[in-house]
Amino acid sequence: MIKLNLCLRRMFFHINLPHHPLLSTILIMVLISNFYIDQLLRILWGLATLLASTIVYYVYRGYNVRKMFRRLHKEGVVSLVKALTTYYWSGTAISLSLCLPNAQQPLMRHSMILGHLETIGKLMSALPSDAHGDYMMMKIQENWRELFPGFLKCPPVVYIDLWPFASPMMISINPAVSAQFTQDHSLPKAHQQKRVLYPLTRNRDVASMEGLEWKIWRKRLNPGFSIQNITSRVPDMLEEVEDFVKVLRSRGGPDGAWGPVFPLEEATTNLAMDVILRFFL
Repeated sequence: MIKLNLCLRRMFFHINLPHHPLLSTILIMVLISNFYIDQLLRILWGLATLLASTIVYYVYRGYNVRKMFRRLHKEGVVSLVKALTTYYWSGTAISLSLCLPNAQQPLMRHSMILGHLETIGKLMSALPSDAHGDYMMMKIQENWRELFPGFLKCPPVVYIDLWPFASPMMISINPAVSAQFTQDHSLPKAHQQKRVLYPLTRNRDVASMEGLEWKIWRKRLNPGFSIQNITSRVPDMLEEVEDFVKVLRSRGGPDGAWGPVFPLEEATTNLAMDVILRFFL
């Protein structure tokens, strides 16, 4: 106890402490606890400030997103269509023909609080919980009459507000419009796509490249996807598919009975890799 007392005295330099070892130790423990409490309060204050700043940002950002969609809903999205039909990139104007009836593009029912979360949530609720997000487009096409009452056909593009789970987006559900984005023009790639591929390729891949660089490498790969080359590889692909069918049959029960449930992911992944390797090697 005496040695602890002396060490603690040195830590707190020339603090006048009682000469009684027990009282001295208690006083030092109080000082230590006050020090840690002060540090804890500083940490809690920093975390509270960070949390408050985050909440303010998301509230402010969410309000602006919701307000934009409400304004577009009020204006019939005419202004947004006019803005999007000319897409400026690298100084070049790219005209997109959306084929809209009377220049009107409908919006799904929008909430100032939830945006389209409720509407999309109801659509996706009919699917398994782990279903891919791309099924959303299929569900919109299947239920367009309920989503866009008063219109005679499904709109070619759909504007969706899923903030804060996703940025405001415009998706194409029309082949003619999609061709303009994917074939007629090389538009800037989505940042989510680049973020996913960066750990694998550092974005030095055709799916991430932009502009002239993309055109150069896409042109170099074109011979590999020519009709003649693909046709010549059909026998190789059929061999791999036959092996895949054998794997599926091996999972079935005897005499045509049902076999146990098994995941298809590994088998289909192996099929895809086998076809790719046979195709390019």
